[in-house]
Amino acid sequence: MKLQFLCPTHHQQLSTNPSYAISCWQSGVDTAKSLIDAAQWDDALIHIGCAFESAEIIMTSGAIPRHQACDIFASSAVKLADLFIKVGKRQQAQLVYSLTIARLKQEQHRHSDCSQLIAQLLNEIEERTKRLTGLTNSRTIIDELTVILH
Repeated sequence: MKLQFLCPTHHQQLSTNPSYAISCWQSGVDTAKSLIDAAQWDDALIHIGCAFESAEIIMTSGAIPRHQACDIFASSAVKLADLFIKVGKRQQAQLVYSLTIARLKQEQHRHSDCSQLIAQLLNEIEERTKRLTGLTNSRTIIDELTVILH
């Protein structure tokens, strides 16, 4: 399973114009927040998903300081995963965390100057993954017990 929120053309445009990617990231985060406030979860998912992909492009481009790029990438991932959890899509949230961990580990190996920050971000996301996995396992047990008891 792969997450894709940006169309290939838009992804290419952002990749070749990092300042546009920064603008799209901010717009995606802001729009998602407004939609979340209005309880429009599905529309918010699209916007925060685009922000997540834009943040990865920003991190790759080197358009902003690496520590800032890693931070917005991780925070976008957490917002996207939290929203997936909110709408009951735990598997997609786990995928977001897995992709984020893998990508941050790549950055950590490439850029030792941000190793400590990335280690903190990884720790936070790994903890969220453990909690989500625990919730998923608990949910499965509850579902199984419900079937048995009925």
